[in-house]
Amino acid sequence: MINEPKKKRFTRNQARTARRIKQKRNKRYVRGAAVSAISIVAILLIVSLFLPSIQFGSSNNTENSAGLPGTSFPIQGNTHVEIEEAHPPYNTIPPTSGWHYDDQAPWAGTDKPIPNEIQVSNLAKGGVLLQYNCPNGCEDIIRDLTLLSGRYPNIIVAPYPTMDSTLALTAWGWIDKFDDYNEERIFEFIEAHINNGPENE
Repeated sequence: MINEPKKKRFTRNQARTARRIKQKRNKRYVRGAAVSAISIVAILLIVSLFLPSIQFGSSNNTENSAGLPGTSFPIQGNTHVEIEEAHPPYNTIPPTSGWHYDDQAPWAGTDKPIPNEIQVSNLAKGGVLLQYNCPNGCEDIIRDLTLLSGRYPNIIVAPYPTMDSTLALTAWGWIDKFDDYNEERIFEFIEAHINNGPENE
């Protein structure tokens, strides 16, 4: 008959010490997990704060991963709101999707800025907006944009005084911003994105 080894029994002091070590190890684990969780939350918060400012900046990137002209941005939905109803901020300036009114602007040129919510309404219907910001005047650019827009339906030419570039082309989910007039670049953007809105008829 094989004699089984006797299990070693701890004295009362040894058992108390072992319990204390186990408790310390558990506390250390919990503390480490809490610090890790707080760090992850802090990183996500910082990213969420800085991401909108990155998106709002001007972009000279004329190609995206899909090979289409302009820069694509996440669609912010297609929600209709009442006039002056509050809503979250747009993820681009000028806007490219999101909250908008039922009303839309006429397909033409105008010398008055168009409210963001009306712009988005036109984009949702498949339109393209050609907007400019010329504090010192740019009659040549406005004339050229107007002539170019006459070759297409569903185009609007309008000023946008608060944007950070001279020119901005917008379509549903897409934007292209630059400072020097470039007819070929404008044509390519229109051809790629016109009639692509979710409410296009």
